[in-house]
Amino acid sequence: MEAIYLKGNTVDWATEKVHLNQYFNKFSNVTKDSFSDVGTDPKTIASHVGFPFTDEQLYALSETCSPNLLAVEGENPIVNVDTVYHNPTLFDKTEIPSDIDLECFKLLKNRSKLQEDYIYSRLKYKNQIHLNDECRKLKADIPLGKEFIVTIRVHFPFHTSPDNYAHKKTLSCSQEIVLTAVDTLDKLRDVIICMEEFGDTSGDVSEMPDAPVKVRLKDVYKSGMFYIGNTFYVDKRYPENLDYSEVIRSWAAKRKITMNRVDVMEKTKISDLVVRFGYPYLYQHLGNCEHLFIFSDARLLHQNDIQTREQYPLYMSLSVKLAKFCTLCGSNVARWVVTNFEKLTRDPAFVCTLCFKMYFYIGKKKNGSFQAFRYYDRRAMI
Repeated sequence: MEAIYLKGNTVDWATEKVHLNQYFNKFSNVTKDSFSDVGTDPKTIASHVGFPFTDEQLYALSETCSPNLLAVEGENPIVNVDTVYHNPTLFDKTEIPSDIDLECFKLLKNRSKLQEDYIYSRLKYKNQIHLNDECRKLKADIPLGKEFIVTIRVHFPFHTSPDNYAHKKTLSCSQEIVLTAVDTLDKLRDVIICMEEFGDTSGDVSEMPDAPVKVRLKDVYKSGMFYIGNTFYVDKRYPENLDYSEVIRSWAAKRKITMNRVDVMEKTKISDLVVRFGYPYLYQHLGNCEHLFIFSDARLLHQNDIQTREQYPLYMSLSVKLAKFCTLCGSNVARWVVTNFEKLTRDPAFVCTLCFKMYFYIGKKKNGSFQAFRYYDRRAMI
């Protein structure tokens, strides 16, 4: 499909095809000595450097490179690196001293609020929150320098149609997910967050709004598919699952387009894939809910990564898009969608739980004729 989409043109926003397993097998052989635990002994370090240092040279080098030399009289004391790592906002609110006669500090102190807002608006990842890595403390069971991890950016779905398929707005990233080489594609599918999957199959619940949710959309429509390269990866974990690729392959065959490679999602490892980094691939579920996703990074696991296999796949960041607030009070996040109610100025109306109970009901009895559907806002759930 890439041949049709790109039409033989080269692009600067995606790499050439990379067979992940072959590439990292070669790369790990080249860098295998780089991931060994060297420690702090000068002679051990010298042996890894590969230079015949004398004892005097080693001593002089260790003294010259000592972190203690970074301490300067009159400045703040040296801060332990671990302290900053576990408290990343430690110095964010540090006030700039008034007695420092440096132009850079003067400009920084005089920066206006308008400038700050302008800079914030241009930040690429301003709407994402990066998650804490508390699970780093768990027991490590993945060898360093031998296994690689992959970062995937999944985007929000967007509205389009065959008559107007152009999408002029910038795609918005929904989440960043990190997987290991041995993780299968079904694990990736299970951690992709899409609010549509939480929808209640009960439909109109205005007669019994307090009834618990029994069946969600994801419990009914379990089928799913990835389209990576020229291969469809279909979820076959449940016998009732549909093959979403069947209708596409039938369409392609009538137009003499080669799109006939199908594989099983739960049997395909990340290491088996051949991908272009930066190139958009497809994830489809719930019938016609489609997400574009890209492979944004891949590298060998190192000592600062989480080394516990059971923690993968893991979220590296999640989008914090603005919530949809209540139409009535404008303060609380909406939990309900109300329609066909003559007393509303908007139809449909997004309403919070408090306004829903106070405005649309007298006690437990409906205050008129309307329909109500549960609404799940991403911001409220995250």
